[in-house]
Amino acid sequence: MSMLPTMAANEKVETIIFSTPSYSKSPHNLISSKHQLAASSVHHSLAPNVTDTGLLLQTPTDAMVHRESAQHHFQIAAVEFDFSYLSTAVLSIFAKARSLIDHVLRRYGGAAEPEANEGKLIVKDSRSGNTYNVPIRKGSVDAMQFRQMVTTSKFSALLGRPVQGQLKVLDIGYQNTACAESSITYVDGENGKILFRGYDILDLHRDCCFDEVAYLLMEGALPLGDELAQFREDFARLAHPPQGVIDAINVFPRDSPTYLIMIAGLSAWAAAVPEQIPVHVGETLYLKNPEMANTSMKQAYASYAAVVALVYCHQHGHTFTPAEAHRSVPDNVLLMMQFIDKSTGEPAPSLVAELDKLLILYADHEMTASTAALLHTGSVGADALTSLVSSIATGWGPLHAGAIDLVYKKLEEIGSVDHVEPFIEKVRNKEQRLMGVGHRLYRTQDPRGRLLRERLLQLSNESETSPLLTVALEIERIVGVDEYFTSRKLCINADLYGSLVFTALGFEKGIITAVAGVGRCAGALAHWKEAASKNPRIWRPTQVYTGPMSAE
Repeated sequence: MSMLPTMAANEKVETIIFSTPSYSKSPHNLISSKHQLAASSVHHSLAPNVTDTGLLLQTPTDAMVHRESAQHHFQIAAVEFDFSYLSTAVLSIFAKARSLIDHVLRRYGGAAEPEANEGKLIVKDSRSGNTYNVPIRKGSVDAMQFRQMVTTSKFSALLGRPVQGQLKVLDIGYQNTACAESSITYVDGENGKILFRGYDILDLHRDCCFDEVAYLLMEGALPLGDELAQFREDFARLAHPPQGVIDAINVFPRDSPTYLIMIAGLSAWAAAVPEQIPVHVGETLYLKNPEMANTSMKQAYASYAAVVALVYCHQHGHTFTPAEAHRSVPDNVLLMMQFIDKSTGEPAPSLVAELDKLLILYADHEMTASTAALLHTGSVGADALTSLVSSIATGWGPLHAGAIDLVYKKLEEIGSVDHVEPFIEKVRNKEQRLMGVGHRLYRTQDPRGRLLRERLLQLSNESETSPLLTVALEIERIVGVDEYFTSRKLCINADLYGSLVFTALGFEKGIITAVAGVGRCAGALAHWKEAASKNPRIWRPTQVYTGPMSAE
């Protein structure tokens, strides 16, 4: 993928004057008068406001963006045009320029837009007769606003005096509760779209390698210049396991559940770097300390990938091979796992390419249960490795990432196309649970599911078709037309075909969730780093007490 070039420190400042009434939503090669600047995947949902006449930015001063470490900046001025007479070709040029500026603004920073007040929620409390105005911002309301809505508590009778009770918002399972603000990932479940920092996942999957996407998530922008090479060098260096990690993993029986061995391995790794453990050094190392947070994030990511490989090698009696700086993350993961072509001693290039694209689809998915667990632990100031252990324990639950393994087992249980309809009937009767179908966020098809299906069909054309693929295809067919599913807006999700893609590539079902986690950790740890940069606030939910008011 082509990247925007790094400007020299002494290079002349360039002014770009343009405007556009609309912008493209697909990748472009972007051209300026002095540089050919290429960015193969640009999405514009985070772009500055555009007026009907096409004014992009308010003033040149407002548009000034800079990067002090590189000692250079771009200056952007905006003017208005009447576009009614311009050709499509000219408009396309303006759209490309618009894409360039959006990329630059996202990378180097810019004036933040004022938070818009979208209106207010008017609440009348029938208990007290009071009316409250709760501001609506970004499609949400501040739950703390409800604390002002007080009335006499049920504890009053118990204590013999009036006690005011604050109104709480009960949301069992956090079905409609936003617990954080984030600029990393957006999931549009109504339209089946996923954005990573404003870039459509479909564009990233088509035009980027996994390492570029991981860098985007963790560092906030696509890599420029030698940043990608440095990312890979850092990964290889940090993925070298201490002997204590190897010893901790080798203690386990080889048939032990993968995630339990991984938790032990990562815990041993954390013990090997006590200087990164806040409670050990007696300081809050990471809160509002971007450099330290970045170090902890990188170490946790490399440690996770290495532990996946160590566990796999232990389970199969392989010798662990250290990561190499010139390789990509997917290439290194396969090398460390000894997932290699015996004739060359190298991971097969075709397998590296397949895993590379596959990990992009698993790189992040907003506030999942495992990401929330990681952030919950991180909210008390814990390091990234310790927080990651919480995430892994959560991720292996059968209702979350562990569903990848369960889907495969369920397809094996069904066995053939002839058994699909009887199984579906049991699902309708609530006698069976159908894994791989339905998702809390989606009311249409998960975009990742379509890509996984297409890739699986291609792999099946290249080799012997798995009988389980025909079972999955029949499930998808029925789900797409059966009133039981369509009326509930239940569609297939990424899990239905995900496990089959991994097995088609040669991965055993016991390691699939762990390998998919190499992708997911990039996003999850990016959330940890983002949270560490903000004001610390412990995640401490409340509850609604339903027990007796007296033990008598």
